[in-house]
Amino acid sequence: SESSISQEDMLMKNASQLEYNFINECKEFLSNTGTCVIDNFLGMYPELNLTKENFIYLCNEYYIKFNPRWDYKNGISPNCVNHICKQFDISHYVFDVARHCFIKNISNNRNHKALIYF
Repeated sequence: SESSISQEDMLMKNASQLEYNFINECKEFLSNTGTCVIDNFLGMYPELNLTKENFIYLCNEYYIKFNPRWDYKNGISPNCVNHICKQFDISHYVFDVARHCFIKNISNNRNHKALIYF
């Protein structure tokens, strides 16, 4: 059942935008095609020269271990994003709605902006 999925493995997909009054949201990268995770990652890190296809390939590398039927159209989990952030040495912080940090990856060299989201 969906309730047994951890928040780290919950697939994130742009269904409708939530407005938070305690954090600024970057909306300029959104293409509004249901791929907000990919849109925001590529928009935040243009210096990586990743394409949408490159990003999906990196996701497939992560999911092939335990979900070979994964499709990006269904969403991308915070754990998958963390896997990619580790590959590029990007600090990554994920918070739940109660502002509890449930994923934290601190980069070694700090060459990229941190990726932080709720």
